[in-house]
Amino acid sequence: LTETTRRPLLAWVLLSTLALVWGSSFILIKRSLDVFSTQQVAAGRILLAWLFFVPVILHQRRQPVVRASVRQ
Repeated sequence: LTETTRRPLLAWVLLSTLALVWGSSFILIKRSLDVFSTQQVAAGRILLAWLFFVPVILHQRRQPVVRASVRQ
């Protein structure tokens, strides 16, 4: 048996959590458009994505395996 067939409740909880997080971003975007312009919302989303990914990129740059695979 696979892991998800042994624990279907966990799979449903994880799926529901993913759906909640995914859907809430669209609701927040819609609500923010009441206050901010479309350019400000787009810039904010880009800024937040940049703030999230910069530490990830900096961490991966220190890994020699990643550097070698990127150069090839």
